[in-house]
Amino acid sequence: MKTFALSVIFLVTSLSAFSEDSIKSVSGKIDSTLMLVKSDLPTDYILLDYDISYDIKACSLYNKIELYSKFLKIKVLEKKCQSIKSPNEKGTVYFFLFNESVDKAKIFAQDYIWEAKHPSNEHPDEIMVKGNTLIVLSFAKNSIIKDLVKLKIQGN
Repeated sequence: MKTFALSVIFLVTSLSAFSEDSIKSVSGKIDSTLMLVKSDLPTDYILLDYDISYDIKACSLYNKIELYSKFLKIKVLEKKCQSIKSPNEKGTVYFFLFNESVDKAKIFAQDYIWEAKHPSNEHPDEIMVKGNTLIVLSFAKNSIIKDLVKLKIQGN
């Protein structure tokens, strides 16, 4: 799978003129109850409307998911990100809603971000699935925010 991920990266860089479909024209909404709200956070944590991912690979996956999904032959219905910051930590949660099972997308994300089948010290991002939504938690290994997000997602 590592070879597959590297092949896709090569294709992406060699197809700079590739036209991506806009996801805005497709119906489908990410379940907003999966996302944190201010009242879910400790007092010194804030929600941000821009990307501050812990790992550049998670950010790259988010920015190019429409292209990667064409290779996987699944359609992205919507994508969103939610960033959270405190004095001691920061990161971003990425949400990807697909038109069908996210199994192929999950395997691809694992290979692309982790370069393995599990998080590492270098790539501590966690990858979760809720229905047809793939969720990437781009935070440090022992992040309090990551734990809050996981509790929110598992509670829904």
